Amino acid sequence: MRRGTAAPEGAAAQDGVAYDGAAYDSAPYDNAPYDDRGPDRRTYDRTGYDDRSRDGGADERMPHGGSRSGNPALDRAPYERGSPDRPPRDSAPAGPGRSAEPSDGDPAPARAEAESVQRISRTGGFIGREVELAQLTSLVEGALGRSGVVMIVGPAGSGKTALALQWCRGTNEAFPDGQLFLDLRGHSDESPMSPKEALSGLLRALGVPYQDIPHAAAEMAELYQRNLAGRRVLIVLDNAESADQVRQLLPYEDGCLALVTSRNRLGAMIVSHGAAMLPLHPLASFEAEELVRCVVGDDRAAAEPEALGELVAICGRTPLALRIAAANLALRPDFRIADQVRDLRSGNPLESLAVAGDPDSAVRRAFELSYRRLDPEAAEAFRMLGLLPGPATTVAAVSALLGRSPGSAYHLLDRLFAEHLVERNGQERLRLHDLIWWYARLLVDPERTRTVHREAHGRLLHWYTASADAAARSLYPQILRLDPDPLRPGARPETFDGPQQAADWFDAERADLVRLIEAETETATGPGPVTGTETGTEAGAATGTGTGAGTGAGTAPDGEPSPAVWILADTLRGYFWLRRDAETWIRVATVALRAARGAEDFRGQAAAHQSLGLATFTTGDLELARGHFEQAIELAREAGWGVCESVALSNLAGVSADMGLLSQAAEYYDQSITIDRRLRRTPHQPLQGLSEVLYGMGRLREAERLCRRALALSRKMSAPDSIARVSTTLALISLDLGQLEAARELATASRTGFQGIGNLAGEAEAVCALAMIAAEGGDGTGALRAALTACRLSRKAGRPRLKLEAMLAMGHARYQLGQYERAYEHFRIARVTAEETGYLKGRTMALLGLGVCAARVGRPAEALGHAGAALTAAQESQLRLLEGQAQAVLAVAQACRGDLVAAVRAARQAEAIHMTTGYRPVHSPFGPPAEGLDPAAGHDAFRRLQEALEGQPQP
Repeated sequence: MRRGTAAPEGAAAQDGVAYDGAAYDSAPYDNAPYDDRGPDRRTYDRTGYDDRSRDGGADERMPHGGSRSGNPALDRAPYERGSPDRPPRDSAPAGPGRSAEPSDGDPAPARAEAESVQRISRTGGFIGREVELAQLTSLVEGALGRSGVVMIVGPAGSGKTALALQWCRGTNEAFPDGQLFLDLRGHSDESPMSPKEALSGLLRALGVPYQDIPHAAAEMAELYQRNLAGRRVLIVLDNAESADQVRQLLPYEDGCLALVTSRNRLGAMIVSHGAAMLPLHPLASFEAEELVRCVVGDDRAAAEPEALGELVAICGRTPLALRIAAANLALRPDFRIADQVRDLRSGNPLESLAVAGDPDSAVRRAFELSYRRLDPEAAEAFRMLGLLPGPATTVAAVSALLGRSPGSAYHLLDRLFAEHLVERNGQERLRLHDLIWWYARLLVDPERTRTVHREAHGRLLHWYTASADAAARSLYPQILRLDPDPLRPGARPETFDGPQQAADWFDAERADLVRLIEAETETATGPGPVTGTETGTEAGAATGTGTGAGTGAGTAPDGEPSPAVWILADTLRGYFWLRRDAETWIRVATVALRAARGAEDFRGQAAAHQSLGLATFTTGDLELARGHFEQAIELAREAGWGVCESVALSNLAGVSADMGLLSQAAEYYDQSITIDRRLRRTPHQPLQGLSEVLYGMGRLREAERLCRRALALSRKMSAPDSIARVSTTLALISLDLGQLEAARELATASRTGFQGIGNLAGEAEAVCALAMIAAEGGDGTGALRAALTACRLSRKAGRPRLKLEAMLAMGHARYQLGQYERAYEHFRIARVTAEETGYLKGRTMALLGLGVCAARVGRPAEALGHAGAALTAAQESQLRLLEGQAQAVLAVAQACRGDLVAAVRAARQAEAIHMTTGYRPVHSPFGPPAEGLDPAAGHDAFRRLQEALEGQPQP
């Protein structure tokens, strides 16, 4: 049974196969036909990659398996490399835009004959690819009896040939009449093999004497199909250039199979022949590590597991790159894997991924053979991709880089995609393999940097700046930002339907945005390391950039930093606040500050100090944050930038409040509000901040009113982060007012809002509030569940302040469950964290917890010490609410010690303060003892205290 028959010369193609009837150069072969590949007595590693590529850098081949042939021609041994019968290589391979196909009148640069798979010598084993081998078997089973064609496609060095040959090892019974292997030279120094040349080689391998091979391609194809009739033959067509090259080589016989490998995706084969395709991706991490381990040895790899993982990552899990890196390590036994990693990271890794003395064994060489097959337009586009800040990008970004419409850019990328030089990741995103991106960077011509490439880079930077500004307006419209430059004609920045889409874009582009900022300042000079709470800074954008208005992204004069640097860095401030990646945030803000200083741009410097103040605040360094905000205020005044001055004053007030300086904090908030009134602004942040100060002072009703005003303003601006943050504050105020249900609704809404924009830190704060609400309601189990969630979120967010709040929540949950010793330990950790960060209010709250737990477990002296320290701190910092709670804990401690007179006095003072503040506890351990402290089992002191407070006679 046959899939079709070869069409005679000039006849219409059958089964979508067209045959070439052009004349064929029929000069006789030598008496002993040679193998164009040469035997190359190679050695192979266990992944199927030899140390020398027969195509000068194409996929490394691993000979595996064998076959049974009934034809002696299938078993001929090839000639040795360098034998006099082997013709020289073509010294002028095709480059981009140059045709690689020889003309009819030109002699072929080399003639090849297919060889038996079993004649390819094999050393070593094959590592990994179990999943791919199973997939290949499944695809073959589906193809037999149908198309009879399976393609293995992938980028250079990914192991296509190795996988094909490994799979062939287990197919002797399925193809008893032979297994042929033919290198089509699609990507090599030599010209790709023409279909006629390939047919001639296949016919010779099938036993057809040379004199019986016809001259016309169509007749050769027909003879080829007749010789396959009734046979079950596997034909491996390796290193194919295009669908046109292989169409006439595909067997029609149902029992035969063509296994094609190519760097090209050969999409036309799917259309015309229904070919099955197996895309080959990088090795799994454990497979890649095993490859290196097999070369360098188990002991050496086991001694440096982290460095081994880094090496695998740098090589992109590409077998060829890993093999070369491992070979270099094997050649230098005294060289550590970490040393190799350091060398690869010190520059472009492609320059080190080569074997000394063998230019063919280089990853760069393998990529070069793919690049040279591109047409001039696609080659130029590929070189321009080397200007991208990272290997992952979008079609829109490439469109801006190339200065083309998205449709035009998409078609160019399609050509690169077909050659596996880029990979698609969804409809609009794409990625270059890391090493291919580094290769593109090598191709960037330094001579063109000041002209074409500089203009392209400027377009890209402008696009990123405009897109980031659009995302910021959607995600955090309330935050003050420096204005980006006006949109250039034809610019198409990203647009966003809502905050979540904007947050997703920032998450996807963060690495590239950071690289852009850092790359722009590589030549900028500036001072040494920079030294020196924005909870949603205010709306309104700066107009201009201080003393030096921007001249356009990427267009600053040589030697001067571009204003786009500090504009883009400032745009990211709100994003970093949401994600709390303090290390990257500080690095970016420091770069921006140095660049703005170099340009003597006061607004840029003020914005950078604002960013550094917030970043250091999230790390818990309140003193350093305070210094940055003070510098921001001075610079804003110097620049006449009132909005920034107001925002910096609000941030300085927030830090002062955390340091226990409530009066000073209130003064800063008043100054901020005064400036806003002068500027006719009504921002929410000073109102929220002032409400938190009043809350700490025990003025709960005033705090509630201000907080509700701040919430209304946030909703009016549609600022999701501010809405959620103000809701958390209002929930805690409502909790202390005894409004448990309202507090629970607010905290739940706050958590949902933070989740919607991916703000882990904010979500942790909201969950801590939910835990405290559950504890106040007497639900110890629910409080513990919420507190454990808060601990998990705080670890992810990595902010010390969140750890403190989570520990306080855990302490209250354990206390409600009667687990006083465990609660004590949580409060102890909270106190240590508060002392490390200088957070006075947090330390006072932790001391209260320690005191009440010590009293419950019968340690009155310790309880008195903690309660006394809490009372002193609360009084010195005007924390009136906590002062009342400290008096309540003192009453419990005195009762535990047996001093009922002192206990009653402290309890009455607590009640008086609670009456003044409006504090209405339900099940709090810090409420009035007569209301909130039930007698603990075995502690008669609590009962006596309650009786004394109720005016009952003591027994």
